[in-house]
Amino acid sequence: MRRTVHLSDQERQALQELVRCGTPAYLRERAACILKVAEGQVAAQVARSGLLRPRDPDTIYAWLDRFQEERLAGLPIRPGRGRKPALAPQEATQAQEELRGLLYDDPRQHQQDQTRWTLEAIREVCVWLQRYSVPGVWRILDRLGLHYKRAREHLHSPDAHYQAKLEWQALLGSLAQAKPQEHVLLYLDEFTYYLQPTLAHAYALQGADPVLSERSYRSNIPWRVVAAMNALNGEVLYEQAYHIRVSTLVDFYVRLCAYYLGNVTLGETDGFWYSSPNGNCSAWRGRLRFKDGRVER
Repeated sequence: MRRTVHLSDQERQALQELVRCGTPAYLRERAACILKVAEGQVAAQVARSGLLRPRDPDTIYAWLDRFQEERLAGLPIRPGRGRKPALAPQEATQAQEELRGLLYDDPRQHQQDQTRWTLEAIREVCVWLQRYSVPGVWRILDRLGLHYKRAREHLHSPDAHYQAKLEWQALLGSLAQAKPQEHVLLYLDEFTYYLQPTLAHAYALQGADPVLSERSYRSNIPWRVVAAMNALNGEVLYEQAYHIRVSTLVDFYVRLCAYYLGNVTLGETDGFWYSSPNGNCSAWRGRLRFKDGRVER
């Protein structure tokens, strides 16, 4: 039996408006289908060649049945229909955090004989992903906002206790912020610089006129700096020399102790120093000791 649709003037106008600018896009297709059947075209023919892509005739019949029952209100997809998400919303955040932590790890830490993560390796390590195919794993990562990106150079600590030390550092920072008169957190580092400037880009007149980097007649020798920055207020104490020797470090640590009231104990933990009025600790591989608030050489 040939399917027919009868439209009022208001319905026809509304369907034509949907064809022009309806959103979501599927509403434009459904509205065009209803209009063509209402104009007398055969529904099966509309399904085969009358839309943007061929459709199953039963799909067209279902659209017509819903329109007959609900009119314009029957065009949108009912809530709960369509493709279901692979993860519930409350699970998605937890899954994203777990996968982000995994992707920041070296695969060799998870018994993978490779230096870069692949979809197969991710699926093998994450037990809850093992029920998905490799393309399915990619779709899960894509939905969680984890994409295949070009890497940037980065040096990460190979220390297995790196995360625990970061948490310890955060705790010390909280103590220093809560009681700055009793606790100080210092970030300590060394670096090298040269006396002569390095070449870089600068603005100048277009053409053969060069950009000149003026140099002095002094030797361009490297110079070392060791410095400690107060994590709370950004205050910096430093020492510089041609070589940072043990004696240079001893003098610098003496200055730190004297500056911070002279009765603090400084303890180093991978690049940051913590000071408190109590306790003993050793530093510089045992050659230099802080005891009872004093530096022992």
